[in-house]
Amino acid sequence: MRGKIQKIVNKAVQIIGSKYFFWFIIALFIFQAMWIAFSFRYPMIYDEYYHFGLIEYFSHQWLPWIKDQPNSLDQYGSLARNPFLFYHYLMSFPFRIISLFTNNLAMQVISMRIVNIGLFAGGLVIFAKLFKSMKIQPVFRNIALLFFVLLPATPFVAATVNYDNAIFLLTALFMFVGLKIIQNEKMQWYNYVLLVLIGMAGSLMKTSFLPIFAAGFAYIFIRLIIKQKNNIIRDAIKSFKPSSIWLKVVILVPFVIVGFIFAERFAVNIVKYHSLSPSCERLMTKERCLANIIELRADDLKKNRKGIPDQDPQYVLRWSSDMIFTLLWTGSSLDKTDQVEFINPLPVIYTVVFIGSIISLAAITYSFEKFKKIPGFWFVIVIIACYIISLFYVNISAYYEFYQPVSIQGRYLLPLLPVIMLFALLGINNIFHRIRFIKVPLLLIVFVLILSGAGVITHIVRSRNSWYWDNSTVRQINVSARNTLSPLVQQWWYDRE
Repeated sequence: MRGKIQKIVNKAVQIIGSKYFFWFIIALFIFQAMWIAFSFRYPMIYDEYYHFGLIEYFSHQWLPWIKDQPNSLDQYGSLARNPFLFYHYLMSFPFRIISLFTNNLAMQVISMRIVNIGLFAGGLVIFAKLFKSMKIQPVFRNIALLFFVLLPATPFVAATVNYDNAIFLLTALFMFVGLKIIQNEKMQWYNYVLLVLIGMAGSLMKTSFLPIFAAGFAYIFIRLIIKQKNNIIRDAIKSFKPSSIWLKVVILVPFVIVGFIFAERFAVNIVKYHSLSPSCERLMTKERCLANIIELRADDLKKNRKGIPDQDPQYVLRWSSDMIFTLLWTGSSLDKTDQVEFINPLPVIYTVVFIGSIISLAAITYSFEKFKKIPGFWFVIVIIACYIISLFYVNISAYYEFYQPVSIQGRYLLPLLPVIMLFALLGINNIFHRIRFIKVPLLLIVFVLILSGAGVITHIVRSRNSWYWDNSTVRQINVSARNTLSPLVQQWWYDRE
């Protein structure tokens, strides 16, 4: 009997660890994200109106910045010295192509959503390559990615026109190239240039990429100094000379262009305004600044702040809980402003993820010594630590400024969650390494429980008819799906009379 069970377990491990299962995960992700992209009307939450509007504006010019900001753009905040517009500029090129074929807003939005889904899917593929380079067994790589794409936030963010999707791809690329540098005994100049190129590009898209770039670059640079010592320039020249002219052009031309934009944005801002991104009121009148809903909300929060903020321990608990909560909820914009409707997560998946997060933290801590043997572990862990610390610092600074928690979003963790979830899975496996027969049943139980709200299921079950595109077919399909799934994931678990 035990031999039969062992055969079943081995067969399950073989199937889950196969390349076919990996591509099933990618297909599952694309299906979920496409469902949302074709179902949910514009604008979706997570600032889709902001991103799509700027992409459309950049499609009418060739330079990646805005010099004289017209009043019509004040709703997007101060843009003249905003260094985080590179995503919108790059996305304006596929938008230009799309606009040649259609002027229909819905078709343009859906097409741009598909482009963003492609960016996110590319990130998943690169993360799989990263895990392979870290010598992680295929079964663990695939399980970690499967649970990641089953988080409600994953397909929802991917289906939104949002720079988070480009950041997800660039984070995976940055870590993958950094790991190649660490694993290669010889200096290869193009990997170092590519690492900096990716870092600059990501930093020009979103402020949250700056700690990733800074931490990863610092680690690689310090390691290079220790390893190469006084031979850095000599080895760089030795590596550069035999390279083909095409490789030099393909790597160095984008490096020079992005480097120029990087310097023009950040260096000029630091010298002239003593800030990476100067505040709106330093560049425009307060009246124009308040045309932006985020500036208006911040102004209202400052005027109406009351009471005394909670102490740090209470805030840490609130921050951690909200991070999990906002990875699992859903919502829709009510109009083209900051007015949104959020719906709470489904209880079963929330409970599983909440308990799983606590167990994962304990498992990672327990297995930390063993993780040190993983190639590139310190490189990725330094990036993760700096990123989370930076994110927490930004959030708690806002908390003490406004006296209430703001901008706590679990989606900000998505660029690094695949790695975190992988370490959690490895840690849990390490705890159960002596009782192998329990692993597969435990995995199946968790998987079944998560299906009570996994991925697109949460968004279908929790959605309202007003969230969909104004199309009878779209509404009919979503209503039918909601009526089919609701008894399984709501009434079955907790709504039975």
